[in-house]
Amino acid sequence: MSLNHNYTSLWPENINNTDLLPILNDRDSWLTRESVREYSNALAETPNIQTNHFEIKNGWVEIGKPEEITTNEKEKLIHFLDLMSPWRKGPFRLFGIELDAEWRSDWKWERLSDKIDDLSNKKVLDIGCNNGYYMFQMLSKNPSFLLGIDPIPKLYFQFQVFRKYLKHPQIYFEYLGVEHLTLFKKLFDVVFCMGILYHRKNPLETLIQMREAMAPNGQIIIESAGIPGEEPVALCPEPSYGKAKNIYFMPTVSCMKNWLLKSGFKKVEVIYRGSLTFEEQRKTKWCQYQTLEDFSDSNDPTKTVEGYPSPIRMILTARTAPETQNPNQIQ
Repeated sequence: MSLNHNYTSLWPENINNTDLLPILNDRDSWLTRESVREYSNALAETPNIQTNHFEIKNGWVEIGKPEEITTNEKEKLIHFLDLMSPWRKGPFRLFGIELDAEWRSDWKWERLSDKIDDLSNKKVLDIGCNNGYYMFQMLSKNPSFLLGIDPIPKLYFQFQVFRKYLKHPQIYFEYLGVEHLTLFKKLFDVVFCMGILYHRKNPLETLIQMREAMAPNGQIIIESAGIPGEEPVALCPEPSYGKAKNIYFMPTVSCMKNWLLKSGFKKVEVIYRGSLTFEEQRKTKWCQYQTLEDFSDSNDPTKTVEGYPSPIRMILTARTAPETQNPNQIQ
């Protein structure tokens, strides 16, 4: 499979190609590893179908039409989709095959979609993009450049089965993590960070790295889990939170707002806060792994299995400073 990194030459003043290109070449070699060869081979066996159908319909990302695929081709495609389980983000329809994922990601998108800037001709970054569900939502808004980063190979293959049937050259997925944001400077007009910060050991440093990768007067959208409460505090759970050991800080909404301000962002706005329900995160045919209900106290759904407050979800938006303003000058 050929990988295209041609965008790196478009903005040499904003991308540190000296350091980035060797990293990208190394990550490309991941595709040849024995651990993912089954995924790669199965993707190669998916049918080569020409389609012009790409549509967002009632939150479902639709690619291809049912009548464009034969029974034999559909079986090959379902084999790949089964192999790639669990599907965490969605929902998708791929040539009529419905992928109802663990998360109702369409609910999350609906909460923020009318609060984001016009994405037309914008350079957009999705940090921790998973299988690309939100990227496809963004793609429908006609950005000029759309980059998703996630360092998990299996998610790359999930993304690629959709990308295979799209005729949109401006969308890219790279095996990069948050630590690679330092290779981009003042490039992105809009940055999405959905469900990432509570997994970071140093959320303030991460936010600063995001800000420095953004263009002046750029917009960031932060969606995160957190805890209820009005005080500007964060829970540091030990040894786990909802059975997850890679959760380091669970902030209140006011704490998240302060993090953004202390990181140099301005015009911080809270656009959503609400409880996380078993209807939004649940088991489906395409995700039979443990989910929110398994992480909660069976006798008290307001608490996790460890006895911590159950999570809420929050969405905030903020801006970088205009070109003429010092980004560290908080307003």
